[in-house]
Amino acid sequence: MVKVKVEVNGEEKQVITGDMVNAVVLDENGCKIALVSDPSEQGIATGRFVKSLVLLVQNAIKAFAHGNSIRQSILNMCFALEMEQAACGGKNTEKRRDDDKSVERELDDLLNKILGEGIDE
Repeated sequence: MVKVKVEVNGEEKQVITGDMVNAVVLDENGCKIALVSDPSEQGIATGRFVKSLVLLVQNAIKAFAHGNSIRQSILNMCFALEMEQAACGGKNTEKRRDDDKSVERELDDLLNKILGEGIDE
């Protein structure tokens, strides 16, 4: 069993327990990642693991969007694009990379117009 205690400014906010923890903590230097599971467990089923990642991403996006459904939709789309690029890796042709850069520039412009300063915070 894994137990995680979350503190904010020294105050305990939440304690959670389970078989596995996936966490990302953002700071001024980037992000720190914690992936912890109980070695005594028989293992986590692949379906449960994937579901945990989906829920992690969905809830992180929802929290970042602060209830703004347009912002949430755009962030979901940006995440999907990043996952596609990560999955394709070096398989992209030169034309595909140019198209991706052009789409990325257009998305950046759109995000800056809609989200203002919030996206870079």
